[in-house]
Amino acid sequence: MQHLRQSQWLTLHQQYEHYEMLALVIKLVAVVLTLVAVMFAAAYWPVLLILAVLWLQEGIWKTFQARLEASLLALETQVTDDDLLPLYTNWQQNRPGLFPLVAQYLRAALRPTVAYPYLVLMFIALLPG
Repeated sequence: MQHLRQSQWLTLHQQYEHYEMLALVIKLVAVVLTLVAVMFAAAYWPVLLILAVLWLQEGIWKTFQARLEASLLALETQVTDDDLLPLYTNWQQNRPGLFPLVAQYLRAALRPTVAYPYLVLMFIALLPG
C-alpha cells in the first residue's frame, strides 16, 4: 500500500510541475501576442485586455495547481516519514492566515519573475506605433 501511495504522490507531483510549465507557456503566449501587436501597430486597449486575461489565466492555472497540492498534502499524511519527504506538508505548515496570505499573493504577483513579462508587455503595448 505504501508503494501505491508513493507512486500516486509522484504522479501528482509531476502534474504539479506540469502546471508550472503551463504557466510559462501562458507567459510565452503573452510575449508573442505583444510582439505581433507591436509589429502590426494594433490598438493598445485590446492588447492590454488580452494580456490581463492571460495574467488571470495564469492565476487560474495556479489555482488548479493548488488543488493538486491539496491532494499531495493528503497523501503525505498517510505515508510514514521514512517513505517520503513531506514537501507539501512543510509548505502547508508555513501558510499564514487570510490577510497575510493575500499580502503574500500580492507580493508574489509583484515578484519580477511573475510581473515582469506582463508589466513590460503592457508598457510595450502602450508605446505609440
